[in-house]
Amino acid sequence: MTPGDLVVTVEFTPEADKTTAFLSGLYASNGVISPDFGKNTFDYTIAVPFDAEGFSISAQAENPYLEPELRQVSPASGVKELDDNLALTEGLNEYTITVTSQYKSAAKTYRIKAVKLPDLSLKTFKVKKGVDGFERDLAPLDTQTVYVAYKDGLTIEASPNDSGATPSQSPAAIPTLSEYINVPTAVTVTVRKPLSGVEPSLTSKGYTLNLCYVADTDLTPMAEGGYTNFIPAEGGNGYYEVHTFFASGALSFLDKSTASIKADYLIVAGGGGVGGGSGSNNYEGGGGAGGLLYTTGATLPLQNGSAAVVVGAGGKGNGSQAQGQNGGPSAIGNISVPGGGGGGGCNNTTNNNTNGNSGGSGGGGGTGVSTAYGTGGQGSNGNSGIKGNKGGNGANGGSVDSGGGGGGAGGAGTNGNSNGNVVAGGAPWNASNAGASWISTVTGKNEFSRGGNSGGKNGPTGGKAGVNYGDGGSGGNNSSRQGAAGHIGIVVIRLQRPGN
Repeated sequence: MTPGDLVVTVEFTPEADKTTAFLSGLYASNGVISPDFGKNTFDYTIAVPFDAEGFSISAQAENPYLEPELRQVSPASGVKELDDNLALTEGLNEYTITVTSQYKSAAKTYRIKAVKLPDLSLKTFKVKKGVDGFERDLAPLDTQTVYVAYKDGLTIEASPNDSGATPSQSPAAIPTLSEYINVPTAVTVTVRKPLSGVEPSLTSKGYTLNLCYVADTDLTPMAEGGYTNFIPAEGGNGYYEVHTFFASGALSFLDKSTASIKADYLIVAGGGGVGGGSGSNNYEGGGGAGGLLYTTGATLPLQNGSAAVVVGAGGKGNGSQAQGQNGGPSAIGNISVPGGGGGGGCNNTTNNNTNGNSGGSGGGGGTGVSTAYGTGGQGSNGNSGIKGNKGGNGANGGSVDSGGGGGGAGGAGTNGNSNGNVVAGGAPWNASNAGASWISTVTGKNEFSRGGNSGGKNGPTGGKAGVNYGDGGSGGNNSSRQGAAGHIGIVVIRLQRPGN
């Protein structure tokens, strides 16, 4: 190499929090392009991570006979920078790098075809069996262990986030599962989207499920309106069999002589509905949340090997000046939890029907005439372990008054105010805070039994139902004084099964 020879090295450095770019070409493994001496134009394909925003570009003269201060590299012509990162677009990107020294200058052109790597993450992941109606929606994660109650004929369905990517199952057919618990059969689903000029390893990703067969259950199959989950027990000793009821049914054992079982359970009653209103200056109270009972290691008595399960309906809202309807109770056998209290109505001419009803949690009070106001209904307040709190009182004395918020399993409803703004219902019960994250795993919900918000001038049109099981309904605004109904309840029962 003579002192006049100049070589350019171009490096693409991703943002600090982005995945490394992958280059096809010389020195592809380390993301550096080193052109040979006889060329001035170089073509490369760069596969850019689907969430990357751009890459920086730098050049360095690599002539060992030059002192460092004599190696000068000019800015790249045509380079557009975005927050110090080169903004690559899909397709061809052309950049010219000029290197100068005291001896000569040289220009190298880099034509870079940028190809976006596909999003290979999963949107949905499902294990299903056509016969018997078994179907499990899973979190789209890798290396999950899933307990299933069926020995043969399972299929896996995966839906990628990238609509152009396709999943394939390997092996093509799931083999017969082992009859031994905690000896899983691994099944891999691979998501692929081949791209021209890009290494196949960059356009495919595998997700593995570890399927464990569960010995025949001693319970009769659940009726429509619920499902059974099997999840690993803490410490890896056995598994849990979890029965989730969205509608009334029964926990029924094949052996009719079974007198009792040990179980952990959650019972949530239906939320209360919202009262109706009249006029434009007074508003109704929010619905009270359904009562909630959570316990572990309890003994459930059975009759003829069975316990009836009741799931309470949400109380109806009201469009007149009457109170909202209470939510329905939920129960396992003789263990019953009361529904949420209906919210009080509002009335511009009398004070009738403005009090919130008592229940699992109390409904919020509505508003009446003059200085009168509706009082919030009472909640369970921990009696018999049932969580439920008082509803808030309606406001009085202002030109525009709001009702009180319905009580929640985690706190009382807020009292109304004299500016007519919506006030919040009581806080919900949080499964994780109670050390019951297993409930979130099988129901997809972490919160239950939130009190409904009051009606108010900034409330939703026609009121709003809660999103959690056992939520009280929320009040409306001037456009529609129809209060929302409460949310239905839920019953979840967990039984521990031994390991091998």
